[in-house]
Amino acid sequence: MSAGLGDLWRAVGPVRAQPVRRHAVRGAPEVGQPGKDAVWVPTPAVLLEEMLDMARVGPGDRLLDLGAGDGRILIAAARRGAHAVGIEYDPQLVRLARRNVREAGVADRVRVRCGDLFETDLGQADVITFYLLPHLNLRLRPALLGLASGTRLVSQSFGMGDWRPDAQVVRDGRSAFFWAVPADVQGEWWVEYADGAPWQRWHLRQRYQYVEGEVHSSEGCARLRAGRLRGAAMEFVLGRLGGGRRHYRGQVAGDSMRGICVMPDGSCRAWSAARVAR
Repeated sequence: MSAGLGDLWRAVGPVRAQPVRRHAVRGAPEVGQPGKDAVWVPTPAVLLEEMLDMARVGPGDRLLDLGAGDGRILIAAARRGAHAVGIEYDPQLVRLARRNVREAGVADRVRVRCGDLFETDLGQADVITFYLLPHLNLRLRPALLGLASGTRLVSQSFGMGDWRPDAQVVRDGRSAFFWAVPADVQGEWWVEYADGAPWQRWHLRQRYQYVEGEVHSSEGCARLRAGRLRGAAMEFVLGRLGGGRRHYRGQVAGDSMRGICVMPDGSCRAWSAARVAR
């Protein structure tokens, strides 16, 4: 299935965002209709748009909807200029979704595939949406955490256990949750400054998007506080070390990082780091 998804996204050409329009999906199946892993419950239009807003879905994004149902998320994403692929196990719903996509006039931007979401390659998507049951979210979680940092995830109604969401919205009693897949920063890092300031070693411990640890240098030792990842972007505050608190911001790229440190006097220092141990 993985090769097929790439082909599906390549099959849709460049698109422009269109004004968001609310539309009724015709021929919808019965609410509560059982499926392979869950029952079909449609996403309300107002919550659907909020979900796409949280994920900042726009032109050029590749959106993957796991459990595409009648295709309404795919249609809404395509109207924003995204390339959308839906995975749906029920052949009847696949046919319905394809018909709704054609009637909405976005067939050049959307593909619907009949398949099992747990056998789907997730790695080519920028945004993944899903409306599953809690135990299915937990089953999916390891694969989601293994995706490229910054991949945007939106789940309706249910979270993912102790992986706290980055954002949440509630509309008419229905919830949606957003996560950005965090970069992996666990381990020991050697840090150097562009201006020749004293070297540092960072010992980082990570739990999902939250980071803690210690910093050792010729100036002494300090605890890393308020460490947070938003995709590949990391920021934290360093406790008193050589004169006061320092605020760090940077970007993670595999086993390297680089960024800016704001010193107690307001001046900035450029830094770079390399991971030396996990």
